[in-house]
Amino acid sequence: MRLLTALLCLLFSFHSYSQEPNVYFYNHKGEPIDKQTFIDSIKVPKHKYAYKLIENDTAVLGSLFLREEINIITLEERKSLIKELELLSGQKIKDSQTVVIDFFSLPSKDDTSYNGFFNKYTKNRSYLRFFKKNDGYVHFFVSQKGYILDGFIEDKNNYLLKNLFSNYEASYGNYIIIKPNGHYLRRLDEHRQDEIIDKIKGDW
Repeated sequence: MRLLTALLCLLFSFHSYSQEPNVYFYNHKGEPIDKQTFIDSIKVPKHKYAYKLIENDTAVLGSLFLREEINIITLEERKSLIKELELLSGQKIKDSQTVVIDFFSLPSKDDTSYNGFFNKYTKNRSYLRFFKKNDGYVHFFVSQKGYILDGFIEDKNNYLLKNLFSNYEASYGNYIIIKPNGHYLRRLDEHRQDEIIDKIKGDW
């Protein structure tokens, strides 16, 4: 709720600019929408949408993203992804394996709530044991370019952020599960770590 309040204040504060910037809003398909539709979408129950605001000297862009999406990539796109992951990690990935990526972005400098957060996340024994015992899955902790964390591989070319997460930066993490046939489930922003294994086992 605090986040929504901050957003509303930001949107309405544009009217106080001596030189008002142009403001554009887009739905999760990249289609133009009006401001009220944008705000109403954010208030949809169960947090269906995440959003991103980009402001520069001349314009403000507001984009909606589906917080959880089930879709499909082509086998060629999956091969390109696997090639990039193998280059970043030095690890071989089988065509028959489901790929699971926990992706974390650089937190804001004044946010201290991350102290000890990643150690707890990457040292969850039951979580790590699941992937170690199940050869049908391969798992990676990945951090955004320029954000170096122990136990993570760095997305050095911003390839994963751009191609898998639509440039949506979420400090508390995004994740994606990609099956061998290209079907994927992607979750943006805050989530419980234990839900990932439940999702992996789901039929979607």
